[in-house]
Amino acid sequence: MTSCESDPASPAGTSGRTSTSGETSTVPTDSTVPTDSTFANSFTFPYEFAVTDLFGNAVTNETLGEKEVYFIHLWATWCPPCIDEMSDLAELASRYGDRVGFIGLTYDFDSNPDGARNIVTVNGVPDYFLMLDANDASLAPLMNAVDSGSFPTTVLLSKDGFSDMIVGKKGAAYAREIDKLLE
Repeated sequence: MTSCESDPASPAGTSGRTSTSGETSTVPTDSTVPTDSTFANSFTFPYEFAVTDLFGNAVTNETLGEKEVYFIHLWATWCPPCIDEMSDLAELASRYGDRVGFIGLTYDFDSNPDGARNIVTVNGVPDYFLMLDANDASLAPLMNAVDSGSFPTTVLLSKDGFSDMIVGKKGAAYAREIDKLLE
């Protein structure tokens, strides 16, 4: 298993995703999926936000800083592939942290904050890989952009806008995608 479904009502092998127009589409799991270009062109990041990270630290869009690429990762504590790839994500953050802004959106932080903190700590995820509560209201625009209905889901944003949406555990594929955007 390389991804976890959040919507059991979705057809097998897909996940439900609601677009900004309210229409639901299906996204194949374990794949790279082009994002809706209409939405991608209307979404700008980073936008202004102020939240608290998993460890109680105040975080704003200024904390993230201006980067060439933003790596936005949606995960859950109950998703084995999400947990399995945390050490890979820590390694990516160490390798690209000067040029890439890393944000982890923890889907179930409100129901399992200690579990989320433990997973991040045990896997050596660096402090500058911002781990945030995906359910915080000020992150709603970001969640609308990255929520595919499956975990893990990663969206890469460059100065040119959205890259592809990556659904499912990908490991080394992330580095290849980041390298392409940094060229």
